[in-house]
Amino acid sequence: MLEKESYVLWLPKWFPNKNQELVGVYILEHARAFVEATGKHVVVLFCTAHEEADYLQEFSQEENITIYKSYYPSAKGFGRRLTTALRFNKAQKIGFKMITTAFGLPDLCHAHVIGRQILLAKRLKNRHNIPYYISAHWSGFLPERGLKLPFIRTVFYRFLARGAASGSAVSHHLLNGIRNTLGLELPNWTVIPNVVKTAPKPKEKESGPFRIMHMSVLDTANKQFDKILAAVQEVMELHPKGKVEFHVLGGNEPDIQHYRKEVLNPLKPYIYFHGWREKQDFLNHLPTYDFGVFLSKYETQSLGVLECLAAGVPCIVADNPAIQEYFGKVGDDTPGVMLPSTSSVEQLKTAILHLIDNLDVYTQNAKSFDTEPFLKGRVGHQMNRLYALSPEE
Repeated sequence: MLEKESYVLWLPKWFPNKNQELVGVYILEHARAFVEATGKHVVVLFCTAHEEADYLQEFSQEENITIYKSYYPSAKGFGRRLTTALRFNKAQKIGFKMITTAFGLPDLCHAHVIGRQILLAKRLKNRHNIPYYISAHWSGFLPERGLKLPFIRTVFYRFLARGAASGSAVSHHLLNGIRNTLGLELPNWTVIPNVVKTAPKPKEKESGPFRIMHMSVLDTANKQFDKILAAVQEVMELHPKGKVEFHVLGGNEPDIQHYRKEVLNPLKPYIYFHGWREKQDFLNHLPTYDFGVFLSKYETQSLGVLECLAAGVPCIVADNPAIQEYFGKVGDDTPGVMLPSTSSVEQLKTAILHLIDNLDVYTQNAKSFDTEPFLKGRVGHQMNRLYALSPEE
């Protein structure tokens, strides 16, 4: 008979995969934080569609984290939703059988993002009394996003949330949004933020161009990158050529090609689109940038902003309630400038010029930003207490 190994089964809705290498990377960082803080074993089961997959299984291992990725064929045409659900269920069964063959049943389950993958955890609870926990990341619960969840989906999410032993969200604002949307009090849910990889605090700025950065998926609906690009170009035109550079991380190749066409010819040598491929190198170089510019209409937390502040880089941000939780509100002691998310290109340009003129003050504020709540060790211990595997400190 198989000797059971103690482990926590993670069931993420999003996770780095063949389709998108960086989607859900913050969920992987949560796992690394928990493992580093506790020494316990995490087994990840992630299922997703892929154009060329015929229930392909991928396996990988890093210290105390075992990852199973189960791919199923993409569904098309009439009835694709039902077909997708059936194929997802089959892929999850295949992956879970491989896991139980190797390790036995889990001690508990942790689902990241509320979705159908939690049904497996629900069955384990009903059949084997194995508790499950939920961590929420999805922005659809935020009131400013304005989504109206279908009645059936709301009932389904409420059913899953009620069955959880406890849960967490990455910000108080998101947690309140979940409570209001689902009509549940969720008294035993808490806030556990994303992990931020700190970078060395920057040295005193050397002479050279102002280096502005932005990091996102480059969409216009939420991130408003079109406004950011227009405002930055107007600022660049007010300065001698080469005095201001703009570095952009993110976006797929079609988006990047689209925005390259929006760049004025005289400014092309000074605007750099790095894509996602160079993200780790980009993060390592974050301290070399002067400030970041963000204008999201909604955020559950914003890792991009947090990563900048952790590197001592001030930011221009929109007045999202989730960002205000750690950034503060308008004032001289904030690590940057906060604007209404509805700001025009002209207002954003004015804010950029203001930050350039007062860069020393805002940089000093950013250097003093408290990263402790977002560090791997702190987040890992919070996760452990969520599971009630250690007494409350």
